[in-house]
Amino acid sequence: MKIYIATYQVPFSPVVEQVAEFEASAAGDAAALAFINTARDAWWQHVRGTEAISQGEAEPFEPHEHLAYAMLQTQCWGGENHFNAMCDAADLAGINERFYAARYGERKNWPGYMRVAMGDDCTAEITEVHAYYGPRH
Repeated sequence: MKIYIATYQVPFSPVVEQVAEFEASAAGDAAALAFINTARDAWWQHVRGTEAISQGEAEPFEPHEHLAYAMLQTQCWGGENHFNAMCDAADLAGINERFYAARYGERKNWPGYMRVAMGDDCTAEITEVHAYYGPRH
């Protein structure tokens, strides 16, 4: 899986500054998250995020806890500076597959919204819920 680090400062366009490749596994996800948090911390220090905090313009830096989004974004100075860590859709599908499998086990135990998003046929569950909660004539 590839992780792309891009930053930008208004009025300029985002620029990809780093590209790193990691194994598509739970260990690779952990290594990618550590990479993102290290790069993000360096960016935060570079844009003087701590000074922005003292002026009440930004939240304190807190590391991301898991990869479950296509883009992890941080802003500083009222949105003037951005840090983005991104992956492509295929890598995100794998990340989500590993994340939910670790959390919920078998796919049938995953939250319904995620099963639908991953393309599972949830017709039987939807019919059952509709029959129970639907209008009663």
